[in-house]
Amino acid sequence: MQWSSFVDSITSFSSPRPVLLTGDTIMDIVVGGGEEGVPTSYGMMAFDGATGNMLWNVSANDEVFGSAVFQDITNDGIKDVFMGGRTCKCYAKRHF
Repeated sequence: MQWSSFVDSITSFSSPRPVLLTGDTIMDIVVGGGEEGVPTSYGMMAFDGATGNMLWNVSANDEVFGSAVFQDITNDGIKDVFMGGRTCKCYAKRHF
């Protein structure tokens, strides 16, 4: 399997993290992006591992450069996604 994805000319220093998001058996990818001090619609992004299509994105006021952590903090059986960024901000997304 091979694909590439281009996202609105943003940079990424975040390590891509694999996780099952779509319910198939192919690992999907979560990664952070953006530039220091510049708001972006693509602070945190998830991509379909089979196609490379963006599944969802989270806006951020600054660069999100940490690696995603997956933990179910709401005890609903669904892992939540957390990433760190500049200006001491933590971003979270409940994925399904």
